[in-house]
Amino acid sequence: MPPTAPAAANLVALAVADIPEIMRIERVPAYQGSIGTFTAEHHRAELASPDARYLGLRSTDGLEGFAILQEFRQPVVRLRRIAVAAAGRDSGTVLLRAVLDWAFGTNATAGG
Repeated sequence: MPPTAPAAANLVALAVADIPEIMRIERVPAYQGSIGTFTAEHHRAELASPDARYLGLRSTDGLEGFAILQEFRQPVVRLRRIAVAAAGRDSGTVLLRAVLDWAFGTNATAGG
């Protein structure tokens, strides 16, 4: 049986205080060349933008992964970046499903 994402993991809105963890995850060597990296200043500016959402999968171990959504206009949402800290734990599947539920569910229409 493959290992799974921690049961205590949940989707949360990320904030400026999460930037170091976001930067750590987007710089995982396996992502080199496949996802971009931002400076802390760029992340700060994106987090302040009304047209962007940073969502993270948090567990008792910390940030498991994150997603950046943009062009947040129903029914169109641009998934700009998605990444997880460790492969093989099903965190990516859990994160993607949670982000899709959030983006196209009641949270999105409520301005979540």
